[in-house]
Amino acid sequence: FPVTIGEKRGRIGELISFAESEIDSMLEESGASTLEHLIAVYQAIGEMPPELIKIQSIDCPTECYHIWLAFMDLCSTRSSNGMGPNPISFQEIDAYIRLTDNLYDLTADDIDILKQIDVIYLNKVSKKLSKK
Repeated sequence: FPVTIGEKRGRIGELISFAESEIDSMLEESGASTLEHLIAVYQAIGEMPPELIKIQSIDCPTECYHIWLAFMDLCSTRSSNGMGPNPISFQEIDAYIRLTDNLYDLTADDIDILKQIDVIYLNKVSKKLSKK
């Protein structure tokens, strides 16, 4: 069955929620993810923290996982300006698509979503750096 516009928006919203949760975990001070900390709390007290239930309920929609994988690939090669990471540029995305022979079949819409996730990442990094 074809996907409706409403279903597509819902899946994109799920991807954004997933990305926010994963980015928060990536930026944890200790290097351990929030999920790892919450599991340790659960094991220590024998009671599941509400935050753990929330994190476990956030999952990347299968239809959008390729966008997350491309973001992670591009994120790992991003440059820095001395004050923090630079945004992933369209030139970097173009090079990535050419060098990987468009491994994930990224569409123009996928790239727009990838850029939205990058803005979330940059905002979260900026907030973390400003706290130091």
